[in-house]
Amino acid sequence: MKKIHVIVKLHSNLSKGIEGYDHSTGLRIDLNEGNTAADMLNAVGLSSQDAPVVVVNNIVRKIDYQLADGDEVNIFGLIGGG
Repeated sequence: MKKIHVIVKLHSNLSKGIEGYDHSTGLRIDLNEGNTAADMLNAVGLSSQDAPVVVVNNIVRKIDYQLADGDEVNIFGLIGGG
């Protein structure tokens, strides 16, 4: 199966506990062609509940969005306040 590579940038404290994460460059993740944003979250060790907002190439996408080689994915968690 063909491999694709995406760059993942984590926001809202999601990078805590992610080994090798660099805020300036993000993580390069290798996935199989046809993998979705949900598959990418799993590869990083997160779930859709941890990261409900997925932005691919500056467009908000659903969790079942199929990723392509070279995509830049920004992941945002929920932020609470009062």
